[in-house]
Amino acid sequence: MKLSRQTTSDTSVDGRSRAYAWGRVHYFIIEHAPMAELVAIDELLEKAGWSNDGCPNYEKDDEFGNAGYSCGYWIDIDSVGSFKADYKRLKGEISAHIASKAAEVEIRVLDSMSDKECKDVASVAC
Repeated sequence: MKLSRQTTSDTSVDGRSRAYAWGRVHYFIIEHAPMAELVAIDELLEKAGWSNDGCPNYEKDDEFGNAGYSCGYWIDIDSVGSFKADYKRLKGEISAHIASKAAEVEIRVLDSMSDKECKDVASVAC
């Protein structure tokens, strides 16, 4: 998994003029990770208070040949250090976050099942 700063020299990025982005903010994405990890880091960063552009591409390869990447993050220059520190800290929490999400899904599935279905699943799992 890699935090990657993207160029902001395009004249129009995310509907913003060059004057907005040029020199005042950095644009980051997270790449080179499996889809589950990209989703998890986006959720963790959002929970930590970092807003994103809501435009991820979690698929390995899209029709343009791009590898998967997270949502984009427009970070003010003064906040880049804090953002990177949160990214590094939260990167270590990804496995636990994925496990907790899996447990939530398991609980929802089991709650929706009848007692007989739960017993059938339990007998197969043993």
